[in-house]
Amino acid sequence: MLLFWSLYLSGAMELGQHDPVIAAFESAFILADTALGAFLCAAGWNLLRGNPRGPYLMVIAAAMSLYLGLLDLAFYGRVGLYESLTGAAVFEIMLNAICIVGGAICLRHGWKLMNADRTQVDRRPDVLRLWSDGDLGPDGRRERTSAPRPESWIGGAA
Repeated sequence: MLLFWSLYLSGAMELGQHDPVIAAFESAFILADTALGAFLCAAGWNLLRGNPRGPYLMVIAAAMSLYLGLLDLAFYGRVGLYESLTGAAVFEIMLNAICIVGGAICLRHGWKLMNADRTQVDRRPDVLRLWSDGDLGPDGRRERTSAPRPESWIGGAA
């Protein structure tokens, strides 16, 4: 994202800045790309620290990346940018591929991490339990009559 916006705003590469339709479309992405960047940084930071919020932030960022990549691909396909393989078209295709494929891979990996996290809730010492001791079975674990719910715990350092 930083590379794209650096090239786009500096005019170092012709990426449609002079076409009013493309310029209007791209200007709408500044806020969305900033939010995506913030979620990516927050997810990375939390994942590196082992914080249980990391997988959730990763799924949010991955879904945003997938959506923005598909939106970009659909728009540029519709306006005909991909008809002639100019440097700008190749650059946009690479960015779209990174967003779509990377978003899909991270979405799948984030879901796996979230599901693994849910199965480990009862064994994690850093989880504040939100039920009383009366709900615990003879082995000290909560007796469940249904599937675990994510709202049954609050993650984070205790």
